[in-house]
Amino acid sequence: MEGSQVYDRAEYAKRDFWNDRFTESQGYFDWYAGWKELKSTFEQAFGKEEGKQWSFLMVGCGNSKLSEEMAKDGYE
Repeated sequence: MEGSQVYDRAEYAKRDFWNDRFTESQGYFDWYAGWKELKSTFEQAFGKEEGKQWSFLMVGCGNSKLSEEMAKDGYE
């Protein structure tokens, strides 16, 4: 199973697909994109005003580092 491979939609609904995916993966995995790719989009949409806080709920984050990296930049 390769990270950049596209699978049939039905495969994503199978438990074995995800068990295999995380067994074969080493380290962290960002499903869509990492903070490096998303940071400018978040800053454009939500700003980085001093004293202004935004809270985000990461749903189904798996083993992504996105939440951790966002928190380091001041997003909760």
